[in-house]
Amino acid sequence: MYCASKAALIALVKSASLTAAEYGVRINCICPGPVQTRQLDSDPSVIRRIPLGRAATADEVANVACFLLSKHASYITGAAIPVDGGKAAGIFPPFGGAIQ
Repeated sequence: MYCASKAALIALVKSASLTAAEYGVRINCICPGPVQTRQLDSDPSVIRRIPLGRAATADEVANVACFLLSKHASYITGAAIPVDGGKAAGIFPPFGGAIQ
C-alpha cells in the first residue's frame, strides 16, 4: 500500500504542477529515505540497504526544502526529489558482495 500511495502522490504533484505553472506556482515533492532517529538506531539492517551507508539527518532533508523554496530553484516544478542516500537509484546487494 505504501508504494501505491507514494506513486499516487508523485503523480498528483506532476499533474498539479502542470495546472499551476501558468500562475507561476511551482509544486514539487521531497521523497526522503530513512532519517536518523532513536528508533532507526535499533534497526541496523535499514542502514545496510542505503548506498551511502547512513541515514539522513533532519537538516539534510530540510536543506532540500529550503533550496526548493529559494530563487535558485525557480525553474523546478513537477519534480519528485529523492533525499535517500541513493536508495531510489536501484536495488543494491549488501556492500562487499558481487553484483550479478
